[in-house]
Amino acid sequence: MRKITQRELVLIENGMGVNIDGVPIWFKWENNTLIVTGWSNYTNLDFLRKEEAIRELNLIKETALELINSNKELQKPFDKIEFHLALSEGTSSIIVCEEVDNKLIWNY
Repeated sequence: MRKITQRELVLIENGMGVNIDGVPIWFKWENNTLIVTGWSNYTNLDFLRKEEAIRELNLIKETALELINSNKELQKPFDKIEFHLALSEGTSSIIVCEEVDNKLIWNY
């Protein structure tokens, strides 16, 4: 995993999303929990199969963990980490599924 740029670090620290090697990802530290959200390549929930959602969620998780491990600036203390897969439907986004406490939760 490559090092993040200073610009990407500023975006992450200000709660904005970045595109890391083709994976759109967003980090939020909240009450000792790191929440990592990534966006699906799909824009319509009707076409997103569960297998593909799991693949995308795993890619988000892998990218985030590699990014954290490769960049000491992101190694802030947290007790828990959550991974979310969001789908953007134009003017709004929905969380399709998430991994919390190593459990997969389907929201749709």
